[in-house]
Amino acid sequence: MIKSKNIIKKAISMTCVSAMLVAGIPSGKAFAAEAAPDTAAVQESVKLAPAAEDCMQKIYDSLTKEGSQFSKNKKEMEELLGDTLTYSAAISGNAITITAVGKDAYAESSGSWDYILEGDYLTYKPKEGDYQGDAYFTFLIDAVADYLGMDSDLVNGYIIGINVKNLSSEYYSVEKDAEGNVTKLKLYVGGTYDMKELDGFYLDADSLDIFGTLDESSISGIAHIGKVMLYVSGKKNSVEFFIGEHDALTNLAYQSILETVKTMQPVGYEEFLENYKELSEVSTDTYQVSYVTDTAELPEALQDESHYKFIRLHFSVPALSSSSLSMEAGGFDFLMPEECEVKKWSSSNKKVATVEDGQVTALKKGKATITATLTDGTKLACKVTVTSNPTLKIGGKAYKKNAVYTVKKNGILKAAIKGKAVFVDNAYKSSKKAVAKIKSGKMEDTVKIKGIKKGTSKITIKVNGVSFTFQVKVK
Repeated sequence: MIKSKNIIKKAISMTCVSAMLVAGIPSGKAFAAEAAPDTAAVQESVKLAPAAEDCMQKIYDSLTKEGSQFSKNKKEMEELLGDTLTYSAAISGNAITITAVGKDAYAESSGSWDYILEGDYLTYKPKEGDYQGDAYFTFLIDAVADYLGMDSDLVNGYIIGINVKNLSSEYYSVEKDAEGNVTKLKLYVGGTYDMKELDGFYLDADSLDIFGTLDESSISGIAHIGKVMLYVSGKKNSVEFFIGEHDALTNLAYQSILETVKTMQPVGYEEFLENYKELSEVSTDTYQVSYVTDTAELPEALQDESHYKFIRLHFSVPALSSSSLSMEAGGFDFLMPEECEVKKWSSSNKKVATVEDGQVTALKKGKATITATLTDGTKLACKVTVTSNPTLKIGGKAYKKNAVYTVKKNGILKAAIKGKAVFVDNAYKSSKKAVAKIKSGKMEDTVKIKGIKKGTSKITIKVNGVSFTFQVKVK
């Protein structure tokens, strides 16, 4: 069963990264030292206006209006889960409360979260490990931005940057206890923000830590700081990056491109970093860079980002879905060709592992290399290690070579096979069929040996090329 947390996380995926950063979870410096804003300027006193008397009502109206992030996410949740998990917002005096109600497997996701006006600040007290309340807080940030007539993307980017850089700000602050645990978030609601720091924020290794270095596993997600946004989807040999900057692509986007490629290391990244010297379109056999001129080219997760200009990076090289496999006898796995077309499959050791149309079948303990020869003659390899041999239990007891097992006349002795490969025939032999006779087909996993008359017969069973011999004595 899929746990409710995973479902909710999927439904609020556009806000999760921002929520973690806003809530004070460390994620790095988020921009290089040479691009950091003037700290002295950041700490200059800013004269703030008092919050309007009816600001909470107006923030609530922005939160719940048609088309808000809260309303859109609420609708998505209803379409995804119906009434199994629902949430709503309510206002009472100086508090806005978001309530989630879950049923059955989603009951653990039920709860209420309060966002309270204290003076000129909207405040929230996070609960340890509670990503829901953190994520919902980003809906309040969007609502405050709308109420103040500001761009919510820039406000979120500003807050993330201030938070991860641990800068002083009159507009947003994080209070912590002596152990460093976040105890309260404070968001100014009295007037528009002076966000001069935005020109210093771009993505770098620390802010990309949520993704790490690419490998053979597929990933997807969004990172956002300041004016810059990144969407990534794919894996090491085949990946797409969409890097966007608010209003126009500048050096912030260029630096983010370099840092993204350097940190995540798609195949061919060294060549890219050596040659990509400015924002431009380029195409090689390994990577392509192009400006996005039509929003239809953007992934679904970015369709609403109308204020951003995007550039697309696509890295791709021919590869198999895995470069190595560890398998047990009788198991099978699939090698999928990526960015290529296979003309021929082959195995270096067919006694250990075979391959047909990309399906690898493990036979017995050992090593083999599976090779895919592409239509252009290129060869791609996958190293296969089979860690076990097939095993046999006779009469419920582990097989012992040349041991003697007894069966009554007209009785059945069963030999259970474990690790038999699908579609591979077993080979059976009874040295004296008049004494003991094999009654099972060669595709079966249980071998039935019938006692015919008194005497002893040598039985040989071969599974995946591994032979088992033992004596059957008929009483």
